[in-house]
Order: sequence, then structure tokens, then C-alpha cells
Amino acid sequence: MKRDTLKKEYEITHATFCVAGYVPPSGLFNMFQEVATLHANELGFGWEAIDVLKRAFVITKQKVVIKNPLQKVGVVSCETWPVAGGGRIASREYIIRDKDGEVLVVSSSKWVLIDIEKRQIAKLDDVYQLPGIKFREDMAIEDAIFTKVLKNENFKLAETVVIKKSHIDVNMHLNNVRYTEFIFDALSSEEVERGILEFEISFVKECKLGDEIKIYREVVGDEVRLVGEKEEQVVFSSVVKLT
Repeated sequence: MKRDTLKKEYEITHATFCVAGYVPPSGLFNMFQEVATLHANELGFGWEAIDVLKRAFVITKQKVVIKNPLQKVGVVSCETWPVAGGGRIASREYIIRDKDGEVLVVSSSKWVLIDIEKRQIAKLDDVYQLPGIKFREDMAIEDAIFTKVLKNENFKLAETVVIKKSHIDVNMHLNNVRYTEFIFDALSSEEVERGILEFEISFVKECKLGDEIKIYREVVGDEVRLVGEKEEQVVFSSVVKLT
């Protein structure tokens, strides 16, 4: 059966927490990545199914709002659904709830469908017209606004990362979760201790094995703004809003 929403439970343990005692962005993105993969497979446009069509979904942006940090041991649920829409931009939504149904985290992501052979954006209808698929129209974050981060003279080098084999996924490029780890590591210890209210990332160019990524950052009020560059070209940007 092709459900419009998929929900999966996760056990939160002390091993899940970061040094400050809460689940960091990478832990959230691991959940998002798994439930999205499972749901896409169920709906008929998972990686193997659309690879036959020479198509691939590529994430371009994701915004996460943390209403209550995951800092208690116990079971949470993560649900996801794609949103109906036209054009060439696909949306996938996520909500994490505690065992009582209270919303802890909400997230919205944007995707494009790529024609692998032509290396260009394809029409969503290439896969969205599969039989038996129903789409919801509601968003986890209504009217999600994504910040355009431009590096300026106030940005300072925070981290230099070389992409290793453990960072690479089956598509032979840097896994989405690894970006969040690099960004988290670019925060100071004091910022990590403060905690995160919102986390936003825009994926600009793919990173591959052996690439050297320089991560620059500046602080604007309660926000840490970051830009990752490879050979002086932007590969990602991020905004982390602190509590």
C-alpha cells in the first residue's frame, strides 16, 4: 500500500546525544534521511526505481526548527510526506514527536529531479505520475524562508575538511548528513552548549572523495552563518540560530 505519510519510531539513548546532552543536527538528519528513503521506496520512486529511468532526486535546501530539543532518553517518532506541487521543485516534510504526540522538531526540504545522462533538471512528472500515489498539501513549516548567505570580509576560516571514504555515499558524493557534522564542528563549544533553535542548509555543488572544503563563518546576533568552499567556489551555506 502506498501511504501518503510514513512514520517510524526511534529510540533516543545517551549514545545519541552530543557533548551538550541533546541530539545534534546530524542525528536529526539521519532520521530524516532514513524515513525519506523508506517512503520513496514505498511510493515507487526510490533510488533503484528511478535509476532505471536515469533520474535521481537531489536535495537543494533543508530547514529545521527545533521546538523542544531531543534531550531525554525514550522513544520518538519521525513522520514524513512529499507535498503535491507543480514545476520542478519537490518538497518533503518531516515532524518528530515524543511518545505523547508533542511536536519536538519540524522540517521542510526542497529537492530537484536530475536527468543523470543530460546532467540537467528534469520534470517531476517523470516519476510523480506513477499510479497509486497520493500527496498531502500541508507543510511542516508554513512559508519556510531560506536565507541567502553571502560570504564577506567578516567571515573567518573555522574548519578545513578533506573528504574521506567514510564521508561518501552510494552516489559517490558527500552524504547529506556529513555536511551537518562539518557545520556542527565549526561551532564553538560555547555555541554548542547554548543549543540550536533553527538549522538551515543550502546545497550548492556536490563534493567528492579527496575534495578539500574550507568552512568560513561569521556571527550575526544569535545566528552563526557559514559558507563552505572548494577551490574558492561555494559548495554549501548554512545558518544556525542559537537559543
